[in-house]
Amino acid sequence: MHSWNEGISKTRNASIKEYTITTSNDAIDGMHSLHIIGEGTKPDFDFYNIKEQKGFTPQVGTLVSMLDNLKQRAVVQTQDLTEYQSDHLHDKEANSIGALIMHLAAAEAYYQVLTFESRTFNEEEKKKWSIALNLGEEARELYKDKPIAYYLEEFDKVRARTKELLATVDDNWLQKDILGEGVNNYYAWFHVMEHQSSHLGQILFLKKRIPSEPQITNDKEIRD
Repeated sequence: MHSWNEGISKTRNASIKEYTITTSNDAIDGMHSLHIIGEGTKPDFDFYNIKEQKGFTPQVGTLVSMLDNLKQRAVVQTQDLTEYQSDHLHDKEANSIGALIMHLAAAEAYYQVLTFESRTFNEEEKKKWSIALNLGEEARELYKDKPIAYYLEEFDKVRARTKELLATVDDNWLQKDILGEGVNNYYAWFHVMEHQSSHLGQILFLKKRIPSEPQITNDKEIRD
């Protein structure tokens, strides 16, 4: 293909199977054009289809689809934040975006044990999740100086466990009451989604109000 190479390195070619690269057979003024054709590509996540999922019964799979849709929206809105942005506190009573992501993970972990084991957090789980679950001053102190990837990875771990658990039950399980209190499992996981949606709105509000990151100046500029 003349002097063109596939890939992103001058010294190491890397072919991407979803794309084919060719040159035109015709030439104008001795110049050929490069044709790059994408075939078989698809988005990483389909936001616009709520549907049954492989490995789950119909209603449980649809629930998983909705859960993943909301989580992915949170990921898209936060994954490129700098540490300064994810740590920012809008005011002295606010929670950072990083802490809110941990809060979503903590609440989901809580509903895992509530719906699948008919209990609340044990002491070990409280130690891991109680600050994130309750937020406030302790969370403002604990959840800072960490990259956004730290919080998203914790959320990923919790969601992976949720899906493992949901794969073990059927649609009838969704109608079973939690602790005999007249609240069924379906409502509990609807509430998890409602909770995530509510905090996603809060995250969007906070994100739009983060001031520009202060620029570091050198000694000469400071003296001047």
